[in-house]
Amino acid sequence: MRLHFICRLIAVTSLAAIVISESVPANAPSRTTDEEIVLEQFKPRWIVGQQWMVETAALPLQVADHQRARSRGKTVRWHFAVRGLEKVGGHTCYQVQIRPLAAGRPQPITTLWVDGQSLCLRQFQTQLPVRGGFRTVTESYQFADGQPSPVLCPLTAVPLDLPLFLGGQVKGPQKFIYQTTAGPAGKKAVGDTSFTFEVEQEFGRPKPEQVEGLLHNSFTKDLKPRQVIEIRLESFDRQIRQLWPLRSPWPAYTDDGTTVARLVKVIPASSQPNDPREVQP
Repeated sequence: MRLHFICRLIAVTSLAAIVISESVPANAPSRTTDEEIVLEQFKPRWIVGQQWMVETAALPLQVADHQRARSRGKTVRWHFAVRGLEKVGGHTCYQVQIRPLAAGRPQPITTLWVDGQSLCLRQFQTQLPVRGGFRTVTESYQFADGQPSPVLCPLTAVPLDLPLFLGGQVKGPQKFIYQTTAGPAGKKAVGDTSFTFEVEQEFGRPKPEQVEGLLHNSFTKDLKPRQVIEIRLESFDRQIRQLWPLRSPWPAYTDDGTTVARLVKVIPASSQPNDPREVQP
């Protein structure tokens, strides 16, 4: 019998060895309210062949929230690539591959299958270090009544949580329900255990001082304050803060209470290096 929570715990504790752990949730900031925000306008437009690089860092437990922007722990860089389209549980999904950008460390490889329409996460797969190699763990996601939902990914060495980019104008927090199953979508075996999770999502436009110092300098030169939104995701045991610039394929800043991640570079599909190790800041 595969135990879902054990797999999650192993994924977090094994891969988090790459970085120093932290657990400092960020407090919800005040937001400007002078205009409505259409969240769907900030929905990424992925293209097969597109790549980007994310830098992660964990902070010491004693670092206060107001010091997070200037304090840096050990950093690790990760290469993301949209490899193609694939059917998962009857849904056409983007296949996104993630690997560490470190000399002599081509693994662990992590793969996301993200719904091509809603961009909700439908399947997650990663490699866990074991004696003599790696063991592959897969987790799939289903949604109540077919309603897509934000999904909080179990891996925290690199935050992979994806919000739901709702259409229309939405005010206040929204609640969603999704179910996780150990194993690939549509292939539940006898003994596989499923769990149901509730997640709350809220978004708004942060004030300029609440963004200052958080984004990587490659994104701050031409970025206007009105072109950034903040998304909050919360479950019974996790709080996640993300800053999404307009037309960005990935959040420019994520704080999941364990790891801080910054988007460093985006490479268009038309100018891809042949080897992810060729990606430079």
